[in-house]
Amino acid sequence: GELADPPDFRPRRSGEPVIRRIERMACDEAVAQVRRARTQGNAKRLFVPLSRATLSDPVSVDQIVAVLDANRAINDHIAFVLLQRDWSVLTDNEQAAVSAMARKGVSFSIADLASLRLDFADLSARGVTSVRVDAKRFVERPETLTDFHSSDIAAYTRRFEIDLMATGVSSEQQVLSLIEDGVGVATGRHIADLAPLQTGGESADTALPKPVQRARN
Repeated sequence: GELADPPDFRPRRSGEPVIRRIERMACDEAVAQVRRARTQGNAKRLFVPLSRATLSDPVSVDQIVAVLDANRAINDHIAFVLLQRDWSVLTDNEQAAVSAMARKGVSFSIADLASLRLDFADLSARGVTSVRVDAKRFVERPETLTDFHSSDIAAYTRRFEIDLMATGVSSEQQVLSLIEDGVGVATGRHIADLAPLQTGGESADTALPKPVQRARN
């Protein structure tokens, strides 16, 4: 009856077939949830985990692309989340897989950033619409992430239609600092506990990143 985070169930070898099965199931479930929510007039954007285990397997890529091709009307509500350590070492074939998915209308979110010293124009061209940084590090040691002032970097990424998202928010002070720095979206147990996604009613976005401002309520 408890929720498990990826480290709890993922095998250490990311190339094992079980990862590809989990990610394919997550993609199928996301499509079903978005279609259901859209039918109810409550469309939500879902973030779906993806790794090189899937991107490196032609069969898995073809299966996901086929699902996306059959659901083009809702693909703009789906974003695949890749860790930066995966994104930064994609092979040519894996980059081609990312491009094939982006052409179907989905976007990408890069998580667990070690640095914000990135080519955001290139990321935007490749379908990235958000990047994620640790809230504690961004608030307390922003100079380790970027040469910009912390109050300027969110506005800078938005020039390229990329949202800066803070993760792991753990205190009210972090919330206030993020608001002051113009970071509009955040996740963390201080804002809301993890919960199963629902597609109807007030709790339809319980599994989604939250606008930072909500934490003030």
